[in-house]
Amino acid sequence: MRMTLIAKRVASCGVLEGTTMAKAGSVVLKLRKIAQRNPDVEEGVACAGTALESTSYKTANKAFLFVSSRELRLKLENSGEQAAELAKAEPQRYKVGANGW
Repeated sequence: MRMTLIAKRVASCGVLEGTTMAKAGSVVLKLRKIAQRNPDVEEGVACAGTALESTSYKTANKAFLFVSSRELRLKLENSGEQAAELAKAEPQRYKVGANGW
């Protein structure tokens, strides 16, 4: 599935390691470039006009990445266990949501 491949590329690039608020802009730009490497990726806006408004990236009509000024949400279908371990070790930095988010 293309979404999984793209999410793996984004997750493996290491852009979130040691990120501070000062670096947030460059992180967003780097994620955008990585996400757009695949010609099938569409960039849009999710939840426009609300507190949850974010830039969304999707392929095959399925979102895999949401980026806002407050948070990053990445779909991690095949690495849920690893993400849960990170969240347990650093709960202030990582959070695992429902359905692989």
